[in-house]
Amino acid sequence: MPQENVKVVRDQFAATNERDFPPAISHYAEDVELLVDPAAFLEAGTFKGRDAVGQWFADWFRTFEPGYRLEIEEAQDLGDAVAAVPRSRALGPGTR
Repeated sequence: MPQENVKVVRDQFAATNERDFPPAISHYAEDVELLVDPAAFLEAGTFKGRDAVGQWFADWFRTFEPGYRLEIEEAQDLGDAVAAVPRSRALGPGTR
């Protein structure tokens, strides 16, 4: 079911936008790895496993003012992957 994969991605983004991280990270594989470039503005390195990756994203979301969102403008099932075009809207601390 090709659209089922797209729905999973959309559900993950929706849960993340609601800051409901347990359902959001439930879509990750148990052995998920996140590689964060040293030039990133948050902690760099390799984060392994659902909890570590979920915590990194939770910390990232907390760096923005309330209301930060990632919206999927377009998503397409590619068989073994989903290509998504996200758009973010955010204010950093002290920008109001």
